[in-house]
Amino acid sequence: LITHAIGVALSYPKERFVVQVSPKYLEKKERLDELELLLENVPSNLILCFDARTLVMAGSFGRSHLLPLVEKYQLQILIDNPETERLSILFDYPFKYLRLDNRYFVDRTENKKMFIRFLMDYCKKKNIDLCAKFIETKQDMEWMQTNGVRYLEGNYIQCAKKTVKAALEIKD
Repeated sequence: LITHAIGVALSYPKERFVVQVSPKYLEKKERLDELELLLENVPSNLILCFDARTLVMAGSFGRSHLLPLVEKYQLQILIDNPETERLSILFDYPFKYLRLDNRYFVDRTENKKMFIRFLMDYCKKKNIDLCAKFIETKQDMEWMQTNGVRYLEGNYIQCAKKTVKAALEIKD
């Protein structure tokens, strides 16, 4: 999948693409070496996505081996589902994108509004783009936009004709 994503990203250099990275690459040194071989030709418009839970489970071993790869190849990292893990994940990795799962915020309680605003403020100060997935309605889109989310993806935003662009930038 990573090899395919690299090929697609090379074909469309003006677009950004996200590829989910398997947690298996963070379990053993041999697998990290495999990942490094794949990353030798990674274009700058390819964003590697790691689930927050995967990064937490990888612990210090995964972190100590992934960070040098991020620096060496100038990788852009997206952390997915931070709402499901402890917030220390925000301080452990140099990431450019933070993607929220709209299904977590569907009830839109005051606590969740405060949580998303905390993330928005943090991301704004650290120059991190806040994203959201599973945007299914106009109300979802408006709520996320109001709360500082810059990139959105989901059935309400996308249609079958937009297979190359996985997310739309929301115009200010």
